[in-house]
Amino acid sequence: MTSSPDTPPAETSPTVEWRLPPTGLFIGLIVLVIAAIAGFIVIHTMQLHREAAQAQVVANKVIQRLDKQDVAGIRTLADKKFQADNSADKLEPLVKPIAQIYGNSTPVVDQTVVSNTDKAQYVTFIYKYGRLKVPFYVRVGMSRPNGTGTWHLVNLGANLDESQL
Repeated sequence: MTSSPDTPPAETSPTVEWRLPPTGLFIGLIVLVIAAIAGFIVIHTMQLHREAAQAQVVANKVIQRLDKQDVAGIRTLADKKFQADNSADKLEPLVKPIAQIYGNSTPVVDQTVVSNTDKAQYVTFIYKYGRLKVPFYVRVGMSRPNGTGTWHLVNLGANLDESQL
């Protein structure tokens, strides 16, 4: 009599079912939504910061030309409406006293306001000339129509009282 070797039956691993309780699933979903919103806010903030920096390059040129009494140069940085509304003769009474009194001091950006509409992006800078006894403020409003890459001067104002700008 021959004996056959006993072969053990094939081992199968038991199936383990792992289920996330409904509260865990809900909490995970909330964390995912919060992370997505935070990511959107960070990206949007970085984009606004970049756009404001691009607008400030042109606004700084306006300030430099203002300090040099270069009315024609200021007008070249402006949009067509600003140019039509503000002739060189009209801008000269604003530019000349600022340049004579504050032209030797360097202003700093005191405030930046960014806003977007469906037609354009706007950035307004308030520059402060603060090295003299009486600080002086200049508002430079910049605009970039949607779909274009060029920032233009759309508003220029000055006052001793910042709240008036």
